[in-house]
Amino acid sequence: MLGEETILIRRHAGSLLMIIVAGALAVAIALPAGAAVASRTVTVGSPANGKTVELKKGDTLVVRLAANPTTGYDWAVVSKPRALKLVKSTFLAPHSQAIGQGGTDVFRF
Repeated sequence: MLGEETILIRRHAGSLLMIIVAGALAVAIALPAGAAVASRTVTVGSPANGKTVELKKGDTLVVRLAANPTTGYDWAVVSKPRALKLVKSTFLAPHSQAIGQGGTDVFRF
């Protein structure tokens, strides 16, 4: 069985998004040094809350969540497996210039 660890991303207003990552550690340990690995990008959003996402060494995990920092509705990574590295965290503003429009918090592991 592959190992499982959890990424916890908390909305500052209190909600919690939990994604269970399976396989990242087991695959990382099982591959010989220098082995070629085809990487892919796995993108998830709020429907992935509580679900299992299977990753292999070299995969990129992108978590996209609706946010509106001006109202306190934004997200922060609380914990993650050691096998994953948070590469970038960004806020994508909406295309609209309307005041108070929400956007998207994006976390790239």
